[in-house]
Amino acid sequence: NFKFSLDQLTLKDFLFSYQNIPLRQEYNFTISDSKLKGQFSNKEYDLNILSSMLVNKFDLEGINYISSKNANTEIILQVINDPFSLIKKVEESWLKQNGRLIVGIDLYYENKDSHSWEEKVETPMLMLKESEWIDMFHQAGLVQIENWRANQSKQWAGTLVLTGKKP
Repeated sequence: NFKFSLDQLTLKDFLFSYQNIPLRQEYNFTISDSKLKGQFSNKEYDLNILSSMLVNKFDLEGINYISSKNANTEIILQVINDPFSLIKKVEESWLKQNGRLIVGIDLYYENKDSHSWEEKVETPMLMLKESEWIDMFHQAGLVQIENWRANQSKQWAGTLVLTGKKP
């Protein structure tokens, strides 16, 4: 079993910039002090992120809505490392009736390029066959399940895309 505790990871004076050209959006902020901490295991854990940042720019369609504004955030992300539990939770708790879950997966058995990733990045990963991913969608109660490969080429097996609806 995988388990560790991260007392604290700190980022200081970290610049973040994002630009979405088609939507004419631009975000630019500096994280002056951010702390990340949590209890990690192979099933589920909460990731707590505390940040103090200076928002330099928040531009939508050419209008800058925020300039040089201090902001504090506290974000708690629930991380679920068991894909079936996550798909089931999404189906039960997050999707409305007829809502659709769409997932893109690059690490799967049929993608031979991904077989070395666990060793290269020294991080435990779960590799499943395409049929196992599809079965998980069925077992979680999703219907109208479809799958395809996005961006497939001679050099790349493509991103496995799965989608299903909540009945």
